[in-house]
Amino acid sequence: MKNVHNIPSAHDKRIIALQEILEKKKIGSIIIERSSNIFYLTGYTITSETEREALLLVTQKKAYLAMSPLNTYDSPTAICNVLQAEKGNYYKTLLAKLLTPTKVYFENSMRHNEYLYLKKHANSIDLQPIGGLVESLRTIKDMFELSALKRADKATRAVLHTFLDKLPMYKTERSAAFALQQMLEKKTLERVAFTPIVASGIHSATPHHTPNTSKLSDISIVDCGARFDHYCADITRTEYKNTRNTDRQRAVDAVQEAYIASLSQIKVGMISKDAFSIAFDVLKKYNLHTYFIHSLGHGVGIDIHELPHLSPHSNEVLQNGMVFSIEPGVYIPGKFGVRYENTVVLTEKGCRELV
Repeated sequence: MKNVHNIPSAHDKRIIALQEILEKKKIGSIIIERSSNIFYLTGYTITSETEREALLLVTQKKAYLAMSPLNTYDSPTAICNVLQAEKGNYYKTLLAKLLTPTKVYFENSMRHNEYLYLKKHANSIDLQPIGGLVESLRTIKDMFELSALKRADKATRAVLHTFLDKLPMYKTERSAAFALQQMLEKKTLERVAFTPIVASGIHSATPHHTPNTSKLSDISIVDCGARFDHYCADITRTEYKNTRNTDRQRAVDAVQEAYIASLSQIKVGMISKDAFSIAFDVLKKYNLHTYFIHSLGHGVGIDIHELPHLSPHSNEVLQNGMVFSIEPGVYIPGKFGVRYENTVVLTEKGCRELV
Protein backbone atom coordinates (compact mmCIF):
# COMPACT_ATOMS: atom_id res chain seq x y z
CA MET A 1 0.00 0.00 0.00
CA LYS A 2 1.24 3.48 -0.83
CA ASN A 3 2.40 5.71 1.99
CA VAL A 4 -0.38 8.34 2.03
CA HIS A 5 0.44 10.10 5.30
CA ASN A 6 3.58 11.94 4.16
CA ILE A 7 5.53 10.05 6.81
CA PRO A 8 8.54 8.44 5.16
CA SER A 9 8.56 4.68 5.48
CA ALA A 10 11.76 2.77 6.19
CA HIS A 11 12.04 2.08 2.46
CA ASP A 12 11.44 5.76 1.62
CA LYS A 13 14.31 6.70 3.90
CA ARG A 14 16.60 4.16 2.24
CA ILE A 15 15.78 5.40 -1.27
CA ILE A 16 16.28 9.02 -0.14
CA ALA A 17 19.66 8.09 1.35
CA LEU A 18 20.68 6.52 -1.97
CA GLN A 19 19.48 9.60 -3.86
CA GLU A 20 21.63 11.79 -1.62
CA ILE A 21 24.63 9.64 -2.53
CA LEU A 22 23.77 9.97 -6.23
CA GLU A 23 23.59 13.73 -5.91
CA LYS A 24 26.86 13.91 -3.99
CA LYS A 25 28.65 11.77 -6.57
CA LYS A 26 26.96 13.58 -9.47
CA ILE A 27 25.32 10.36 -10.70
CA GLY A 28 22.10 11.03 -12.59
CA SER A 29 20.64 7.53 -12.38
CA ILE A 30 21.49 3.96 -11.51
CA ILE A 31 19.93 0.62 -12.41
CA ILE A 32 19.69 -1.76 -9.44
CA GLU A 33 19.53 -5.45 -10.38
CA ARG A 34 20.70 -7.34 -7.28
CA SER A 35 17.66 -8.95 -5.68
CA SER A 36 18.80 -8.19 -2.11
CA ASN A 37 19.35 -4.51 -2.99
CA ILE A 38 15.92 -4.30 -4.62
CA PHE A 39 14.35 -5.82 -1.50
CA TYR A 40 16.28 -3.44 0.76
CA LEU A 41 15.10 -0.36 -1.15
CA THR A 42 11.53 -1.36 -2.03
CA GLY A 43 10.48 -4.35 0.06
CA TYR A 44 9.80 -6.38 -3.09
CA THR A 45 10.87 -10.03 -2.82
CA ILE A 46 12.38 -11.73 -5.86
CA THR A 47 11.84 -15.48 -5.64
CA SER A 48 13.54 -16.76 -8.78
CA GLU A 49 17.29 -17.31 -8.81
CA THR A 50 17.45 -17.67 -12.58
CA GLU A 51 14.75 -15.49 -14.16
CA ARG A 52 14.43 -11.72 -14.09
CA GLU A 53 11.38 -10.66 -12.04
CA ALA A 54 12.07 -6.99 -11.38
CA LEU A 55 14.53 -4.19 -11.99
CA LEU A 56 14.88 -0.88 -10.17
CA LEU A 57 15.85 2.52 -11.54
CA VAL A 58 16.76 5.26 -9.08
CA THR A 59 17.40 8.86 -10.13
CA GLN A 60 18.21 11.85 -7.96
CA LYS A 61 14.48 12.65 -7.73
CA LYS A 62 12.50 9.50 -8.53
CA ALA A 63 12.50 5.71 -8.40
CA TYR A 64 10.84 3.16 -10.66
CA LEU A 65 10.36 -0.55 -10.03
CA ALA A 66 9.72 -2.43 -13.28
CA MET A 67 8.02 -5.76 -12.65
CA SER A 68 7.03 -8.82 -14.59
CA PRO A 69 3.54 -8.52 -16.10
CA LEU A 70 2.77 -11.76 -14.24
CA ASN A 71 3.07 -10.05 -10.85
CA THR A 72 1.57 -7.13 -8.96
CA TYR A 73 2.96 -5.17 -6.03
CA ASP A 74 1.75 -2.30 -3.87
CA SER A 75 4.86 -0.33 -3.01
CA PRO A 76 5.22 0.57 0.70
CA THR A 77 6.93 3.80 -0.34
CA ALA A 78 5.64 7.14 -1.53
CA ILE A 79 8.71 7.55 -3.74
CA CYS A 80 8.91 4.36 -5.78
CA ASN A 81 6.58 4.04 -8.77
CA VAL A 82 5.67 0.48 -9.79
CA LEU A 83 5.59 -0.22 -13.53
CA GLN A 84 4.60 -3.26 -15.54
CA ALA A 85 7.53 -4.15 -17.77
CA GLU A 86 6.29 -3.80 -21.34
CA LYS A 87 6.32 -7.31 -22.83
CA GLY A 88 8.69 -8.27 -20.05
CA ASN A 89 11.32 -5.80 -21.29
CA TYR A 90 12.56 -4.25 -18.05
CA TYR A 91 15.32 -2.11 -19.52
CA LYS A 92 13.18 -0.57 -22.24
CA THR A 93 10.47 0.22 -19.68
CA LEU A 94 12.90 1.93 -17.31
CA LEU A 95 15.00 3.78 -19.86
CA ALA A 96 11.83 5.30 -21.26
CA LYS A 97 11.43 7.15 -17.95
CA LEU A 98 14.70 9.03 -18.41
CA LEU A 99 14.67 12.39 -20.15
CA THR A 100 17.47 12.55 -22.73
CA PRO A 101 20.02 10.72 -20.56
CA THR A 102 23.64 10.72 -21.63
CA LYS A 103 24.98 8.43 -18.90
CA VAL A 104 23.42 5.66 -16.83
CA TYR A 105 25.20 3.67 -14.12
CA PHE A 106 24.52 0.03 -13.37
CA GLU A 107 25.62 -2.35 -10.63
CA ASN A 108 28.92 -4.02 -11.48
CA SER A 109 27.50 -7.33 -10.23
CA MET A 110 25.32 -7.47 -13.35
CA ARG A 111 25.85 -10.64 -15.38
CA HIS A 112 27.48 -10.18 -18.78
CA ASN A 113 24.45 -11.42 -20.74
CA GLU A 114 22.25 -8.89 -18.89
CA TYR A 115 24.74 -6.13 -19.66
CA LEU A 116 24.63 -7.01 -23.36
CA TYR A 117 20.83 -6.89 -23.23
CA LEU A 118 20.95 -3.50 -21.49
CA LYS A 119 23.45 -2.19 -24.03
CA LYS A 120 21.16 -3.30 -26.85
CA HIS A 121 18.40 -1.00 -25.56
CA ALA A 122 20.61 1.85 -24.37
CA ASN A 123 21.25 3.22 -27.88
CA SER A 124 23.69 6.13 -27.43
CA ILE A 125 23.55 6.16 -23.64
CA ASP A 126 26.93 5.90 -21.94
CA LEU A 127 26.76 2.89 -19.57
CA GLN A 128 29.05 2.91 -16.54
CA PRO A 129 29.52 0.13 -13.95
CA ILE A 130 29.62 1.05 -10.28
CA GLY A 131 29.57 -0.98 -7.08
CA GLY A 132 28.92 -0.67 -3.39
CA LEU A 133 26.44 2.22 -3.30
CA VAL A 134 23.49 0.31 -1.85
CA GLU A 135 25.76 -2.13 -0.04
CA SER A 136 27.37 0.75 1.87
CA LEU A 137 23.93 1.85 3.07
CA ARG A 138 23.08 -1.69 4.13
CA THR A 139 26.03 -1.87 6.53
CA ILE A 140 24.15 0.21 9.14
CA LYS A 141 21.03 -1.62 10.29
CA ASP A 142 17.89 0.31 11.25
CA MET A 143 15.46 -0.71 14.01
CA PHE A 144 13.33 -2.81 11.65
CA GLU A 145 16.34 -4.75 10.42
CA LEU A 146 17.71 -5.28 13.93
CA SER A 147 14.34 -6.65 15.04
CA ALA A 148 14.31 -9.20 12.20
CA LEU A 149 17.95 -10.14 12.79
CA LYS A 150 17.29 -10.74 16.48
CA ARG A 151 14.28 -12.94 15.67
CA ALA A 152 16.37 -14.96 13.22
CA ASP A 153 19.14 -15.31 15.80
CA LYS A 154 16.72 -16.35 18.55
CA ALA A 155 15.12 -18.99 16.34
CA THR A 156 18.52 -20.37 15.33
CA ARG A 157 19.72 -20.60 18.92
CA ALA A 158 16.56 -22.44 20.00
CA VAL A 159 16.76 -24.95 17.15
CA LEU A 160 20.51 -25.46 17.50
CA HIS A 161 20.19 -26.16 21.23
CA THR A 162 17.64 -28.89 20.56
CA PHE A 163 19.57 -30.27 17.59
CA LEU A 164 22.90 -30.58 19.41
CA ASP A 165 21.22 -32.60 22.14
CA LYS A 166 20.02 -35.02 19.46
CA LEU A 167 23.21 -35.01 17.37
CA PRO A 168 24.40 -38.49 18.52
CA MET A 169 21.23 -40.08 17.10
CA TYR A 170 22.18 -39.18 13.52
CA LYS A 171 24.39 -41.58 11.62
CA THR A 172 25.87 -39.36 8.93
CA GLU A 173 26.77 -35.72 8.29
CA ARG A 174 24.20 -35.51 5.52
CA SER A 175 21.30 -36.91 7.54
CA ALA A 176 22.15 -34.58 10.42
CA ALA A 177 22.40 -31.51 8.17
CA PHE A 178 19.13 -32.38 6.43
CA ALA A 179 17.32 -32.74 9.75
CA LEU A 180 18.77 -29.43 10.97
CA GLN A 181 17.58 -27.62 7.85
CA GLN A 182 14.07 -29.00 8.30
CA MET A 183 14.02 -27.91 11.94
CA LEU A 184 15.14 -24.38 11.07
CA GLU A 185 12.62 -23.95 8.27
CA LYS A 186 9.79 -25.32 10.39
CA LYS A 187 10.68 -22.81 13.11
CA THR A 188 10.45 -19.68 10.95
CA LEU A 189 8.50 -20.95 7.90
CA GLU A 190 11.20 -19.44 5.69
CA ARG A 191 14.06 -21.01 3.78
CA VAL A 192 17.33 -21.20 5.68
CA ALA A 193 19.93 -18.46 5.40
CA PHE A 194 22.31 -21.07 3.95
CA THR A 195 22.56 -24.85 3.74
CA PRO A 196 23.69 -26.06 7.18
CA ILE A 197 27.22 -27.39 7.59
CA VAL A 198 27.83 -30.51 9.63
CA ALA A 199 31.53 -31.34 9.39
CA SER A 200 32.70 -34.27 11.48
CA GLY A 201 36.10 -35.80 12.27
CA ILE A 202 38.84 -34.73 9.85
CA HIS A 203 36.18 -32.90 7.81
CA SER A 204 35.93 -30.35 10.62
CA ALA A 205 39.33 -29.09 9.42
CA THR A 206 37.60 -27.80 6.25
CA PRO A 207 35.67 -24.58 7.09
CA HIS A 208 33.11 -24.91 4.27
CA HIS A 209 32.84 -28.68 4.13
CA THR A 210 29.82 -30.08 2.28
CA PRO A 211 28.09 -32.73 4.42
CA ASN A 212 28.31 -36.23 2.92
CA THR A 213 27.57 -39.81 3.92
CA SER A 214 30.51 -39.99 6.33
CA LYS A 215 29.62 -41.19 9.81
CA LEU A 216 29.62 -38.70 12.65
CA SER A 217 32.81 -38.74 14.71
CA ASP A 218 33.62 -37.58 18.22
CA ILE A 219 34.11 -33.99 17.05
CA SER A 220 31.75 -32.04 14.76
CA ILE A 221 31.41 -28.45 13.64
CA VAL A 222 27.78 -27.37 13.14
CA ASP A 223 27.21 -24.08 11.29
CA CYS A 224 23.68 -22.89 10.51
CA GLY A 225 21.30 -19.95 10.29
CA ALA A 226 17.56 -19.42 10.13
CA ARG A 227 15.98 -16.59 8.21
CA PHE A 228 13.26 -14.29 9.57
CA ASP A 229 11.51 -11.64 7.47
CA HIS A 230 14.28 -12.17 4.89
CA TYR A 231 17.10 -11.47 7.38
CA CYS A 232 19.76 -14.06 8.22
CA ALA A 233 21.33 -15.60 11.30
CA ASP A 234 24.74 -17.27 11.46
CA ILE A 235 25.85 -19.39 14.43
CA THR A 236 28.51 -22.11 14.77
CA ARG A 237 29.23 -24.55 17.56
CA THR A 238 31.81 -27.31 17.91
CA GLU A 239 30.66 -30.49 19.65
CA TYR A 240 33.28 -32.92 20.92
CA LYS A 241 33.47 -35.90 23.28
CA ASN A 242 37.09 -36.84 23.92
CA THR A 243 38.22 -34.26 26.48
CA ARG A 244 41.41 -36.23 27.16
CA ASN A 245 42.77 -35.13 23.78
CA THR A 246 45.05 -32.30 24.93
CA ASP A 247 45.60 -30.87 21.42
CA ARG A 248 41.87 -30.65 20.87
CA GLN A 249 41.19 -29.10 24.27
CA ARG A 250 43.96 -26.57 23.68
CA ALA A 251 42.37 -25.54 20.38
CA VAL A 252 38.92 -25.26 21.98
CA ASP A 253 40.29 -23.09 24.80
CA ALA A 254 42.20 -20.88 22.34
CA VAL A 255 39.19 -20.33 20.08
CA GLN A 256 36.94 -19.51 23.04
CA GLU A 257 39.49 -17.02 24.36
CA ALA A 258 39.86 -15.45 20.91
CA TYR A 259 36.09 -15.06 20.67
CA ILE A 260 35.73 -13.47 24.11
CA ALA A 261 38.64 -11.11 23.45
CA SER A 262 37.15 -10.03 20.11
CA LEU A 263 33.68 -9.55 21.57
CA SER A 264 35.01 -7.37 24.38
CA GLN A 265 37.62 -5.37 22.47
CA ILE A 266 36.07 -4.52 19.09
CA LYS A 267 34.97 -0.88 19.21
CA VAL A 268 33.35 1.75 16.99
CA GLY A 269 35.99 3.40 14.81
CA MET A 270 38.27 0.36 14.76
CA ILE A 271 39.74 -0.73 11.41
CA SER A 272 38.57 -4.19 10.32
CA LYS A 273 42.07 -5.64 10.06
CA ASP A 274 42.78 -4.50 13.63
CA ALA A 275 39.67 -6.37 14.79
CA PHE A 276 41.03 -9.47 13.05
CA SER A 277 44.34 -9.02 14.87
CA ILE A 278 42.65 -9.35 18.27
CA ALA A 279 41.72 -12.99 17.61
CA PHE A 280 44.91 -13.67 15.66
CA ASP A 281 47.10 -12.51 18.56
CA VAL A 282 45.25 -14.75 21.02
CA LEU A 283 45.70 -17.77 18.77
CA LYS A 284 49.36 -16.84 18.27
CA LYS A 285 49.83 -17.10 22.02
CA TYR A 286 48.79 -20.75 21.69
CA ASN A 287 50.94 -21.17 18.55
CA LEU A 288 47.76 -21.89 16.57
CA HIS A 289 47.61 -18.70 14.46
CA THR A 290 48.79 -20.44 11.28
CA TYR A 291 45.66 -22.61 11.45
CA PHE A 292 43.35 -19.57 11.47
CA ILE A 293 42.73 -19.55 7.72
CA HIS A 294 39.73 -17.26 7.23
CA SER A 295 38.62 -13.80 8.30
CA LEU A 296 37.33 -13.10 11.80
CA GLY A 297 33.86 -12.36 10.47
CA HIS A 298 31.57 -10.78 7.91
CA GLY A 299 28.51 -8.60 7.77
CA VAL A 300 25.14 -10.34 8.15
CA GLY A 301 21.80 -9.04 6.93
CA ILE A 302 19.57 -9.75 3.94
CA ASP A 303 22.53 -11.71 2.55
CA ILE A 304 24.51 -14.09 4.71
CA HIS A 305 27.73 -12.38 3.62
CA GLU A 306 27.69 -8.59 3.51
CA LEU A 307 29.94 -5.69 4.41
CA PRO A 308 32.04 -5.29 6.50
CA HIS A 309 34.80 -7.87 6.05
CA LEU A 310 36.81 -8.46 9.22
CA SER A 311 39.82 -9.74 7.32
CA PRO A 312 43.56 -9.09 7.77
CA HIS A 313 43.53 -7.06 4.56
CA SER A 314 40.43 -4.89 5.13
CA ASN A 315 40.65 -1.19 5.95
CA GLU A 316 36.93 -0.72 6.51
CA VAL A 317 36.01 1.39 9.52
CA LEU A 318 33.64 -0.38 11.91
CA GLN A 319 30.63 1.80 12.69
CA ASN A 320 27.80 2.01 15.17
CA GLY A 321 24.87 -0.12 13.96
CA MET A 322 26.89 -2.65 11.96
CA VAL A 323 25.95 -6.31 12.37
CA PHE A 324 28.59 -8.96 11.74
CA SER A 325 29.76 -12.40 12.78
CA ILE A 326 32.67 -13.09 15.10
CA GLU A 327 33.97 -16.57 14.28
CA PRO A 328 37.55 -17.42 15.19
CA GLY A 329 38.59 -20.91 14.17
CA VAL A 330 41.49 -23.36 14.14
CA TYR A 331 41.78 -25.98 11.38
CA ILE A 332 44.52 -28.60 11.59
CA PRO A 333 44.65 -30.54 8.29
CA GLY A 334 44.03 -34.28 8.57
CA LYS A 335 43.11 -33.98 12.25
CA PHE A 336 40.26 -31.70 13.32
CA GLY A 337 38.88 -28.17 13.36
CA VAL A 338 37.25 -25.92 15.95
CA ARG A 339 35.06 -22.85 15.33
CA TYR A 340 32.86 -20.74 17.60
CA GLU A 341 30.57 -18.11 16.08
CA ASN A 342 27.84 -15.68 17.00
CA THR A 343 26.39 -12.68 15.20
CA VAL A 344 26.79 -9.36 17.01
CA VAL A 345 25.71 -5.74 16.69
CA LEU A 346 28.28 -2.99 17.21
CA THR A 347 27.13 -0.11 19.44
CA GLU A 348 28.84 2.89 21.02
CA LYS A 349 29.31 0.67 24.09
CA GLY A 350 30.95 -2.12 22.08
CA CYS A 351 29.77 -5.43 20.63
CA ARG A 352 26.82 -7.38 21.97
CA GLU A 353 25.34 -10.64 20.81
CA LEU A 354 21.88 -10.62 19.23
CA VAL A 355 20.11 -12.13 22.25
